[in-house]
Amino acid sequence: MKSVFFPLLLFISTSIAAQINKGAFDDYIYFINQNRPTYEGVEGTPYLSESFTPAMIDNFKDVVYIKFNAFADNIEFKKPDDDVAILSMEKDYRFKLLDGQNTQYEIHDYINAKGATKRTFFKKIGGGEDFTLFLKHNVKYTPKKMATSGFEQNQPAKFTKIRDTYYIGQPKEDYTNLVAIPSRKKEISTFFDKKSKTMLQFIKKEKLKLDNEDDLVKIFKFYWSED
Repeated sequence: MKSVFFPLLLFISTSIAAQINKGAFDDYIYFINQNRPTYEGVEGTPYLSESFTPAMIDNFKDVVYIKFNAFADNIEFKKPDDDVAILSMEKDYRFKLLDGQNTQYEIHDYINAKGATKRTFFKKIGGGEDFTLFLKHNVKYTPKKMATSGFEQNQPAKFTKIRDTYYIGQPKEDYTNLVAIPSRKKEISTFFDKKSKTMLQFIKKEKLKLDNEDDLVKIFKFYWSED
């Protein structure tokens, strides 16, 4: 979880309620109004969508309304009484959005750029028997900047969606610690290790791109076919 704090981020810590297996909504582990951030005076949004989207969680039959906070790495859902809860990230929940496209999200551990193990939600892209591709949405926060001269203007704090990151996981390893896929060809050779020459030749021959979902599926299907 991120530990970034800024002046206009307010935390509400009242009415804590961790619920486990007692009823329809209590099949999920969640917290009412605990560390639920609200943002004031900040341009942009940390959410993938400002509105709540209907979804199914795991194999439960209840439809819940959720929204994803890509900056805080958490998921909010609205209960029937309109209380907004923060879903616990301790469990590997799986989501299917009822958005007409059945978009899927899953919670997993991953290894960040500094080599530390973190946990967040990922969009499930596709894959095969040996691998699954995931997409991590990234949002950047820029603090408010005060003008230092009469020739400048104050710049408000803002959220900006930045380049997403693709991750790969293996079902046979229960998706333990998803690993980021490099976005540059000069970095991909290290990623593929002993197969780097073969993989680079395949990528070049097929004119595949490392930021294209369909191309990434082709790349990794070929990678596992070379075993």
